[in-house]
Amino acid sequence: MTTRIQMLNPGDEMILDHVSADLFDSEADIDLAAELINTPRNHLIVAVENGLVVGMCFGVHYVPDKRPELCINELCVAPAYRRRGIGKRLVKAMLEFGRLNDFSRAWALTGKSNTATIRLFKSAGGRQRTDAGTVFTFELQNSR
Repeated sequence: MTTRIQMLNPGDEMILDHVSADLFDSEADIDLAAELINTPRNHLIVAVENGLVVGMCFGVHYVPDKRPELCINELCVAPAYRRRGIGKRLVKAMLEFGRLNDFSRAWALTGKSNTATIRLFKSAGGRQRTDAGTVFTFELQNSR
């Protein structure tokens, strides 16, 4: 089967009407998807197979106190479509987008125990940094 890798642009949110049930934590919200796609510093690349979105890579155009960077914020492939190279194709497409748009570098975080993602990022040319520190998260709202 052919899996198409596609950057979503404003007006493409309807592609998310047909998403693999186990790709996201919850059902895709078209209004939120439209907001994401229509925000210029957000970048969403999807993997589509037979009209069904089976993978996604979400990047954020990050402007620190130096040249812009690309943060790969989220990467996911539906379980039934894993181990077919889709995740690597999504990451490589996001990296190519970064190159074409003159980002200085791209970076991503993952848990130390997420060995599959660590292998994927390494296979896509990423270098694992052992000095990157520890990630802290802060809940800003009560869970509902």
